[in-house]
This record gives sequence, C-alpha cells and structure tokens, in this order.
Amino acid sequence: INLKENQDYFPNYCKMDPMVLKWYITMLYQLFATSIKIGDRMLIRKYIQAVAFRRYKEGFSVSEPIDFLTNFEHIILSELPIDSGTREVRNLLFSSVSISIQMCIDEMEESFETFEKQAEDIAKLTDVGPNFQNVGNLKQIISDLEDTFFSSIEQDLSQDLSVIKEQI
Repeated sequence: INLKENQDYFPNYCKMDPMVLKWYITMLYQLFATSIKIGDRMLIRKYIQAVAFRRYKEGFSVSEPIDFLTNFEHIILSELPIDSGTREVRNLLFSSVSISIQMCIDEMEESFETFEKQAEDIAKLTDVGPNFQNVGNLKQIISDLEDTFFSSIEQDLSQDLSVIKEQI
C-alpha cells in the first residue's frame, strides 16, 4: 500500500504514518477474521461506516479505500493456507471473504454518497463533535495494542507447539 509505486493509487494512505497504517490493516484483518468466524458481519459493517466517515473527512476519494479493500481481498485470498484436497472448505472460505469484502465496498460507497449529499450537516456535526485527533500519544497506544496483540499470538503459538511436542 505505501510503496512508492503505489502512490498514484493510494496517495492518502502513503501519507499515513506507517505504524498507524499497520494498525489499521491489523485491525481490519482481525475484524474480518472474527466476523467470518462467528458469522456476524455487523461488526465489520459498523467499522467500515466509521472508517468511511474518517476517510471522507480526511479528503480521500471513494476509490482509494475501495481499491484498498480490493487489494486487501486479493492478498488474503492469495495467502490462505488451505489444503487443495479440502476444496469444499476452501470454496466456502473464499466465498466468505469475498462476500465480506463486497459488503464493505458497498458500505463504503453508500457512506460516501450519503456524506456527499449531506456535506453541510456533516461539517456541523464534526465541528461540535469530539476531536478524534486529540487522543493522547497515538503511537504509544498503537504500540501497546500491538504488543498485547503480538504477545498473545506468541503465547498461543508457544502453547500450540508445546501440545504438539507432547503428542509426538
């Protein structure tokens, strides 16, 4: 996303702090995984609505977050480690990812359309609403979240490896 050759496709994402961008991608991935696992897409839909509002206020064109989501889908589908012998599971998982991404793209488009139709009302709302930029040291918050997230993954993997070693 933030590679130099992608600046034409993702000009605003390329301007983001790399740690913030990494946090957004990690959050999106975790929400997708949770949404697909529990079969409830409302969580990811609400997240996309919030992100759409933020991207709109930051001056993104609707095509940039949509291209982001499309690339996100291609990366996820290309990296899914599924045994080719389990074609049915593979197809179901691919379908779940694609349907979720398409729902997000539709939600992003609808949200931008709504924001453009009600631009004056949205400007008033954000003028009196809370300032999301003033949340303290954002880098520290993201770092703490990443530490917690990655420590949890490392601990889970260590436990899984221990169980596997005991079984061998």
